[in-house]
Amino acid sequence: NSGGGLGNWVPGDWSCPFCGQHNFRKKVACSNCESPKPGTSLDDWQCPKCGANNYRHRVNCHGCATLKPGSHANPEAELHESLVSQIKERQRKDRDFKARYHDFCDRHGGGRYDPVRHDARTLKQFMDSEGGH
Repeated sequence: NSGGGLGNWVPGDWSCPFCGQHNFRKKVACSNCESPKPGTSLDDWQCPKCGANNYRHRVNCHGCATLKPGSHANPEAELHESLVSQIKERQRKDRDFKARYHDFCDRHGGGRYDPVRHDARTLKQFMDSEGGH
């Protein structure tokens, strides 16, 4: 916990509206999901797909990998968005797929299960091991 745990709130600390994480007042982004502190910048953007707040420099949404509206994405960013969407969809529908994905993340992805947090190369490696995408 970036805010020191439950009950250790001090004036200025804030709760992330996206994930509920307790953050120190000096944090400008959530230590858990990277959503910007409410009111931090007018140049930040909100994802039209999932509603997450994103820093202006992000090309893909940190919550779902959707491309920033009006951005000129490169093929890598487009592939990333597609792979994230495929993996999340299959995880919702197939428990065995989800278990295999988590096992892959434990072995190759530092135990991070959110596909948004992995690059397209890593996600493609997993999907290829599943027989393509």
